[in-house]
Amino acid sequence: ETTNLFERPGDIIPISITLLKRHVENGQQIPFLTNETQNLIRNYTWPGNVRELENVLQRALVLSNKKVINKSDIMIDDMLYKSNTKSNELFQHAVQG
Repeated sequence: ETTNLFERPGDIIPISITLLKRHVENGQQIPFLTNETQNLIRNYTWPGNVRELENVLQRALVLSNKKVINKSDIMIDDMLYKSNTKSNELFQHAVQG
């Protein structure tokens, strides 16, 4: 039986650092995760578990300045979907209203 990543919040940052090490180029320093970024990563439910975390961190590496990963560099599909759904609801309400 596997444990959900969300049920192990103390492991999320160390796992994130290990995953980042896999994806930085040889000789490059691992980007710093800001406190906001760490809080976001720690508090997300990670339904896709470690694989989803790895994908999000790979995308963040591309979006970041390579030295720091900011909260704005973290693109979580589920959060984007919820954000877009809310925007669509507001738009539909404005159009119909």
